[in-house]
Amino acid sequence: LAEFRDLENQKEFSLVVDESEDFYHLFALALQGVGNYKEACSKANKALNLLRSSTRFDKFARVQYALGTIYFDMGELKKAEQELRDAIASFRRIADKKGIIDVLNELAHLHFVSSDYFKAIEYLNECVICCDQIKDQKTKAKVSANLGRIHILIGNWELAESNLLTATKIHKEYDNKISLCNGLLSLGYVSTLRRKFKDATSFYEKALKLIYENNYMREM
Repeated sequence: LAEFRDLENQKEFSLVVDESEDFYHLFALALQGVGNYKEACSKANKALNLLRSSTRFDKFARVQYALGTIYFDMGELKKAEQELRDAIASFRRIADKKGIIDVLNELAHLHFVSSDYFKAIEYLNECVICCDQIKDQKTKAKVSANLGRIHILIGNWELAESNLLTATKIHKEYDNKISLCNGLLSLGYVSTLRRKFKDATSFYEKALKLIYENNYMREM
């Protein structure tokens, strides 16, 4: 942060427009990282104002997304949702699927913490579709796992199991052992809820094997 402030305060501080936009975007992210949200908002808005007359539509969408996450961190959920909706509209205009996925995930997170589980599921389901379109299996696994856990909370155990199975299959393919372990534990829990005790035992035994082999003590 000191370097950002020093550069901004220099009398000869002068950047071409593109560099200024990037500078204030990065400055905002750095401030967000240390919890200085009010100033982070100010810098993000400076970047947006510079971008309004430019053709850097991808950067404009990224800064909108960043501003949405800053408001989220501040607990300003209505402002966060508005900025994220604006961001997703910008990403849709340039057909940036990765950007759309990022915003959908953040919107789902926002509605999850607001206990609006059905809206969170709606965003995550759209996120899965986008992941399939760009063949982003690793992100699909994370999204499917989150879907599974939300379905557990609302009692949709069959859908929970289906999504968790999708996630664990992908985690296994990519040898993501810690996520695979967590998925197996969640599947064990769902199977217990469904009184499928034989399946629950199998999932728990597989998870326990991974825990001992990799010293995943937090999962114990």
